Amino acid sequence: GAAQVKEVAKRSALIRIVLDLWGWGKTYEELLETIQKAPMERKEKFLHDGYNLPWRMDAFAFGRKLNNDEQEQRRKKLSVLNLKGPIKMKHENLTRFFIIENILPPEINSSGKPLNIYFGRQVATGIIDVVTKLTLKKRKFLGPTSTETELSFLMANQVRRSKFSEARA
Repeated sequence: GAAQVKEVAKRSALIRIVLDLWGWGKTYEELLETIQKAPMERKEKFLHDGYNLPWRMDAFAFGRKLNNDEQEQRRKKLSVLNLKGPIKMKHENLTRFFIIENILPPEINSSGKPLNIYFGRQVATGIIDVVTKLTLKKRKFLGPTSTETELSFLMANQVRRSKFSEARA
């Protein structure tokens, strides 16, 4: 369940977000069709008039950066979902929804059309904030054995080292 997903994600340096996928498609029309077909128990809480917790919807693409106008265009295409509750950018109980487009870089895909479009609710995040905070670029001193942050976390997870485990020779 969601608790197990959160446990795995909070130890992962490579996971950015984990989504409860509501739909996908090659076009926004296909995407909306699959969202409509998604199980109602996933969506009903956010579509009910009594829902009043804050939420936000982010749009981004693999393969290129979306500017603010492009992000807003994507959000408007999904406004027919009629999600309930106030829209907030920051809040401690914020529910985040994501529109993710898989787009090949312009030099390969001159049309800019996405290969696939995904929509879902964020269930968990990895430790990207810790990785960003500890990046080598922000360290005041780099020694001869300094290791990239992601690689350090990967190695630590493989060893499963904790402050209570015994040192192994």
